[in-house]
Amino acid sequence: MHVKTPIIMNGDSSDLPGFVEYYYGELVGYFTKKLGSASLASEVIHETYLRVTNIRQNLLIANPRAYLYRIANNLATDVYRKEHIRAKYLSPEPLQETVPYEAPSAEREVAGRERLALLLRAIEDLPPRCREVFMMRKFEQMDYQDIAARLGISKNMVEKHLRKALQLCRAQLDQAD
Repeated sequence: MHVKTPIIMNGDSSDLPGFVEYYYGELVGYFTKKLGSASLASEVIHETYLRVTNIRQNLLIANPRAYLYRIANNLATDVYRKEHIRAKYLSPEPLQETVPYEAPSAEREVAGRERLALLLRAIEDLPPRCREVFMMRKFEQMDYQDIAARLGISKNMVEKHLRKALQLCRAQLDQAD
């Protein structure tokens, strides 16, 4: 059984890269268990090495092993969060290259056209101001403030006209069903 002998720092941080090399196996083992991936653990230890090479030379570190673990642990936490977010939004399943297209049946197409014709008639039957507000909002994608400014009415009146237009259209469509 081989026992590691501790390294004694000479008082400055220039020895930290040597400590990373010395404790590399231990660090990778610990962070592999923590992250569940040897490749992620290796990434964390590599980033730890890069970080300690950029530390000021005159920094005094009492416990370099604990210092390395702290740096690596902070990096591992960041990696874990990124992987957790990635896993939440990305599926491990490969995406289909093509999505099968299912054309609507002739009956569904005819029913859709009839419903559209009913909706167009319902819009034509709206009171003029309701129709104007409805068209601006739904077809021109205007917001309430812009509609109010163009028509010279309050934003509240725009809301009322739009609500009335939607109610009347829905009532006509429901009546046809």
